Order: sequence, then structure tokens, then C-alpha cells
Amino acid sequence: MDSRKNLLFLLLIFLLSKSLLSQSISAYAGYPYYFMQLEKYGEFIDVKNNGNYILGLSVNKYLGSSRIELGFAYGTKNYSFYYRDIYSPVEKENVQLNYYFIPFIFNHRLFSDSSNTISLSLGTVFIKAFGYSKETIFKDGTKTNQENIPVDYKWGNTLRLGFKYSRFLSAKLILFTELYANYKFNMDYYESGSSLQYFNLTDDRFDIGINIGVEWLFNKNKLTYYKRK
Repeated sequence: MDSRKNLLFLLLIFLLSKSLLSQSISAYAGYPYYFMQLEKYGEFIDVKNNGNYILGLSVNKYLGSSRIELGFAYGTKNYSFYYRDIYSPVEKENVQLNYYFIPFIFNHRLFSDSSNTISLSLGTVFIKAFGYSKETIFKDGTKTNQENIPVDYKWGNTLRLGFKYSRFLSAKLILFTELYANYKFNMDYYESGSSLQYFNLTDDRFDIGINIGVEWLFNKNKLTYYKRK
């Protein structure tokens, strides 16, 4: 129920921002890769990413050669622990996390011609995890599943730096791809040590990713951000 309330609250923010900012709307899908900090798990445990994705919408306000972007996205953070200790009864643990993202990004144009634009992106992303679940696979072939494990999540923040390439498909439709890196300067859960529930949460600080999407322009006049003929 709490996650549904959070989702409704975030959607309300998105709709309000649309009415205030929107000169265009973007829809995108992406693939993130999380770098795990392995020191706390010891030499007999490996942590690896599983397949993850992000789906998002954003609204955009153009200011000359710059653009402000505010959005909402849903994503996953799935990873596995591999146990190499011969005395451990556990072979592998598969962990699933879901995330809400609210990116607030400033884009500045670096290059543009009649069809192509390259821009620098800098901003912050507000993040909120929910739905922590775990599947444990034992060496004897048995499995256990834990759904919605209680963890006291909080809002976290990342600093984002990226580059975006945009290309006009028509007068109103733009195809874009973005490469980015995030550094989490404000953790999204309380630091490990206060509860055993946190042991299997990776305290990652750094991730990279790629987004691909389309942008639909509402503006009837030509934008100086894009040097269209």
C-alpha cells in the first residue's frame, strides 16, 4: 500500500511539472549497470548484476542553448550472490529490487547542425527502492523464497553526468540516445550494521547506463537549442 501511495505522489508531481515546464515530452527505455562494493562480503562471495532495465517519461523546458528536464521512471536492480565457500550450504542468492527515479537534469548543447545535436547532461536523480525479494538456492538443490523483505528504505540521491545524441526524424519527433554515469552521494537505505536485514543489500555508489528514446516537440516555433534550417 505504501508503495502505491508513493507512486501516486510521484505521478502527481510529474503531472504538475508537465503543466509548468513542458515544451516537449520524452519516453525512453534504458539499461543500467551497477558496480558493487565487494569488500564487506568477504573473499568467498561474488556479486554480479543480472538483467536490469529502466522505463521513463520526462518533460522538457528549453532555454536558448540549454534545456531543463524533469521526469519519472521505474527501474529494476537485480543481482546475485555466488558463494564459493565449500562449507556454506548456500550456492546462490538471487536478489530483486524495484526503484522509482525522479531525474532533474540540466542539458547544455555542445554541437548542433540541421539534423544532429550533442549535449552535456548534469543533474541529480532522486531514488526510492521498494519490493526487496530474495531467492536462496542451496547446494542440495532446494530453494527458499522471501517476498517483500522489510527494509527501512529512504529517499536517496545520485549525481549524474552524461552525454546525449539527438537526431530529428521529423519536424516534431526526435530520436535520442544517452550515455550516463551516476554517483550515489546520499544512500537510499540506512547504512549496514544497524540491522541484519541489510547484510544482503549491496552498498553500491556508482553505476553507468544507456537510454534510448523519442522526444515529441509541442512548441510551434523553432527552438534555438536545435539549429534547424
